[in-house]
Amino acid sequence: MDKSAYACYGTSTAPPTNKAPYCKGNLSHARCSTAPWNVIIRMRSTQLATDVFRCITDRFAKRNRDIELLIHQGYSFEEWLNWEAFLACNAISRWRASGRPQYRFIGVKASKDYADLMVEHGDTRVIAEVGHILGGTQSEWIKKLEHDKLKLGQIAAGRSTATLQVIVLASSDPNKPAWLPRLKCWQCATTLKTTIKFQGGCKMIVRGWSRHR
Repeated sequence: MDKSAYACYGTSTAPPTNKAPYCKGNLSHARCSTAPWNVIIRMRSTQLATDVFRCITDRFAKRNRDIELLIHQGYSFEEWLNWEAFLACNAISRWRASGRPQYRFIGVKASKDYADLMVEHGDTRVIAEVGHILGGTQSEWIKKLEHDKLKLGQIAAGRSTATLQVIVLASSDPNKPAWLPRLKCWQCATTLKTTIKFQGGCKMIVRGWSRHR
């Protein structure tokens, strides 16, 4: 996909037809021309989160051979996915991507935690956490993935910010982990989802949940 497709506003490039409506910088879009400014900002940050999710999943699809090799090793490769997500977003010239930003610098003063990714574009930004579930992952990962959601929920409202939690289920086993129904964040409805199938029989299910702060 053309990199410009991820620049959701402030350009003359029309978005792909499967994308949600967006706001141009000159507010010429029908939904934006009479909308209050706070609504416009919210639309921009929400669209940026959607674009970040699609950018990341496009990158994963292109790295299918490497991912399938890693799946067969039987160990978590979450950190690798985090940096692939950063590299994907960093390749978009209109975005400013930062890997491992500290929460205390993005509105959670007392926190010692790090997010996985921050993407800024104009007056909006997205803070993201990327989690990984392998076919043999044990239920103790529920706590970690739910904690990712809690960390994102601590970000204070103010600057136009959207949070994005991404969970990657990658496995060579057609059966999902038995504990997955207990993972509350996975059960939440979302339109941000895709399935990537590999030639060797492995499969990757990627879901994302975005919220405007």
